[in-house]
Amino acid sequence: MPDVAEITQTAQANVQAKLQVGMLRKMLDAQQTEAAALMKMMEGKGQNVDLRV
Repeated sequence: MPDVAEITQTAQANVQAKLQVGMLRKMLDAQQTEAAALMKMMEGKGQNVDLRV
């Protein structure tokens, strides 16, 4: 029979894993959007790329 502490730890680990996956998905979506915007900026230019930071 599982211990209550084990069940609680497992539940906490599951919640934490779901939260991390959600955060990673949001970060990936943001990076994909940013990459698409950068690619659009580079379309049609071709000659000069200004990479100043």
